[in-house]
Amino acid sequence: MKTPINEIHNPAEQTDEVLSLRPDSSSKNLVSKRYGWLSRLRSYLIFDPLIWLITIVLGIVSIPVSLLGEKGRILHAFARFWSQLIMKIICSPTTVTGLEKIDTSKAHVYAVNHASALDIPVLYVYLPFQFRIAFKKELLAYPIVGCI
Repeated sequence: MKTPINEIHNPAEQTDEVLSLRPDSSSKNLVSKRYGWLSRLRSYLIFDPLIWLITIVLGIVSIPVSLLGEKGRILHAFARFWSQLIMKIICSPTTVTGLEKIDTSKAHVYAVNHASALDIPVLYVYLPFQFRIAFKKELLAYPIVGCI
């Protein structure tokens, strides 16, 4: 008789990559050689404050608007819009492969390794369906996150 622990599928053994979201590698070397401290300065003085501003404004607006209707659908739309703005602001080329392999009739778990700050915006922009994010309960101690 098999125990449940023996029946757990190990995703590390899976050889078929279903979905791959990564920056376009062909432009990576070109950008790193052409830009240096000016690129960093642009990020700190323009991109970062702009992303913070968009995050704060959309976060403040989304809370009362979510009370007007279907909370999950409305908040997902705000998150998708927020992500689209971020991707347009930073002008980061992204290549998506394998979307056609996703069976949308079944539930899936997408594990994000947070290799960059763009994991969440990329998922919201490129996954063509609604999804929910699971997080650890300690994040509820933050003032705004705990209210939602």
